[in-house]
Amino acid sequence: DEMNALKDIADNPRCGQQERDAARVEGQTLMNALYQQSGKEKVQAVGEYLSTLIEGGCKFLVFAHHQEVLDGIEAAVTKSLHAVDKHARCVRIDGSTPMQKRQEEVTKFQNDPNIQVAVLSITAAGAGLPLTVA
Repeated sequence: DEMNALKDIADNPRCGQQERDAARVEGQTLMNALYQQSGKEKVQAVGEYLSTLIEGGCKFLVFAHHQEVLDGIEAAVTKSLHAVDKHARCVRIDGSTPMQKRQEEVTKFQNDPNIQVAVLSITAAGAGLPLTVA
């Protein structure tokens, strides 16, 4: 297995430092790609689960890490919301959301009954935002 081979090189004191460092970087790159792919593979199932929450009328937060996963979740949530109520919407806060806009999105989520879901990046919205209505 490629990951084990890279680990063996990275941990082998007989290999040169440059070779060990390269193996570590390649191993980390591979792990990041696998982590991102595992997130993308879960989007459909997560979307189906979120659809049941939407149908139940819950106001809730959903967090994700990767942009592609956030995109997939936002698309699934939007589709489910519109199937239940044409006026229902979600807000999204991720790393590309300017700080001023983040507070506006929080205020909308807190006060607008048509906004049922907040799709949030773990790194951009993981702390410091008052999302207490969910």
